[in-house]
Amino acid sequence: MNWARRWAQRLLVRAVPRAPHYDVILSEAVLRRPLRDRLAMARQLEALVMASRQPNVKFRVLPLAAGLFRWAETGTSTVLDFPTHVREPEPTTVYKDGPCGAAYLDKPHEIQTYEEAWHSLGERALDVDDSRELITAIARR
Repeated sequence: MNWARRWAQRLLVRAVPRAPHYDVILSEAVLRRPLRDRLAMARQLEALVMASRQPNVKFRVLPLAAGLFRWAETGTSTVLDFPTHVREPEPTTVYKDGPCGAAYLDKPHEIQTYEEAWHSLGERALDVDDSRELITAIARR
């Protein structure tokens, strides 16, 4: 595991300052795509289940049954909301990483577009408990 992943995992369990909220919607297809090392895949899925038990971490699965819809293939993006109690708060920013580099979007219409996508995905995603059950079942296979 690289240092960036270890750092991010520690960030999610820190006490001071308070750990950030981490809310993720994963496509069921991603969870079912096999790795060559089946044991490693099962360990990764079990790690997701364990992480999802933290109060600040929420994993939800977008089931294959949701079918195709407007936002189904938006790709990976991260909406960063920053603390507002600081002297000069940062604006909400969407981070997208791609094969040619990263993009940071912070214009109001860009944020609105990604918030609409997030809402649409969230309506179709399983709830946290059902997602945890599905991830556990996939890990057992």
